[in-house]
Amino acid sequence: MKRLARWLTAVFTFAWISMFAVSFAVGTYLPDRVTVFDGESFSYRNGLLTVSTDIGKVAEASVSTGDSVEGRLKLFGLIPLKNVRVTSVEELSLVASGEPFGIKLFSQGVMAVGFGDIYAPSGTCCPAKEAGIEEGDIIITVDGKIVSGNDELSSIVSASEGRPLEVVYRRDNVEIATHVVPVSDSGGYKIGMWVRDSSAGIGTLTYIDPSDGSVAGLGHGISDVDTGVIYPVSSGEFVDVVITDVRKGSIGLPGELRGMFVTDAPFATLDYNCETGIYGKLLTDCDDLTMPVGLKQEIHTGKAKILTTVDGSEPEYCDVEIEQINLSDRSMTKNMVIRVTDTDLISKTGGIVQGMSGSPIVQDGKIIGAVTHVFVNEPEKGYGIFIENMLLNDRTKQKSAA
Repeated sequence: MKRLARWLTAVFTFAWISMFAVSFAVGTYLPDRVTVFDGESFSYRNGLLTVSTDIGKVAEASVSTGDSVEGRLKLFGLIPLKNVRVTSVEELSLVASGEPFGIKLFSQGVMAVGFGDIYAPSGTCCPAKEAGIEEGDIIITVDGKIVSGNDELSSIVSASEGRPLEVVYRRDNVEIATHVVPVSDSGGYKIGMWVRDSSAGIGTLTYIDPSDGSVAGLGHGISDVDTGVIYPVSSGEFVDVVITDVRKGSIGLPGELRGMFVTDAPFATLDYNCETGIYGKLLTDCDDLTMPVGLKQEIHTGKAKILTTVDGSEPEYCDVEIEQINLSDRSMTKNMVIRVTDTDLISKTGGIVQGMSGSPIVQDGKIIGAVTHVFVNEPEKGYGIFIENMLLNDRTKQKSAA
């Protein structure tokens, strides 16, 4: 009898620990925040996993659009996993674009992207680095003057004649003041710092919201090539381009779309650059058809399509397979793993290439996300972002989608 009791105790303990471990693992995989359309509640099924909120009150309590309530996710509808914040929003329809665009981007200040020693009569030094400035810092003012370009900075330093200059820079959204003492070499006064004040490139437009003219593209932020820091925007433009060539991707070597600016006249302003993409306002009319937005809990593994342009300026639908879905909030941009299955696209590009970032992903007649990154060693595969994550950081929708 005692042996049976010990055996039952061991089995119960093992089962309890196993259930706790599974609950913890699944709870980590699930989101901390959930968006639902008005009158709905959250539910998610993936194989044996069935998770849902136990709050009919999302539908029953007449929660206003944009309001949030506390919900609880349960495994198989029985085992509590974690509490989540459930936000109710109005159903939304967007124009899925897929059109290529050129990017003209000007920064707020200039970004420090490198340092170099100066060989002065007094010895080798780097005044900027010695003053505490680091790569990725945004130089805002020098000697009390707002700096918005390389030429302005060089002019102020050259005119200093070696007197200390107050430099105000931003790091991690904190402004810091320091003093830099320019030194003279054969080419005049310098501080030993390389900076960048603008950026340009090609991407793909994800959506247009005809209700307010907002646009978004890329599905990831524009980062400085040298520092990896998200580029701060003071102004910018979306400009029409035509894709003229494709450098086909291969294992270990990402491909690339190459294009030509059609005109210098922008079709949208570029106002905001952040982790989930670039955002702005349309400057022209929008007549295209819209499609409903699909929330992350509606997405499933299996067949889908991307809308992208790899020749000229007309987007085409191409077949992909959604292989993995990650509902966790730990990553804002790597929410899905997709694999290109379209043989025509593979023959032209090798799979996903640079410049396709932002190509909308469509499943079951809904826009659910956008292409963001390619797997360098598997060019037919890449990451996608949930469309609701892009909408979350669209500043025109923060009030209703946050």
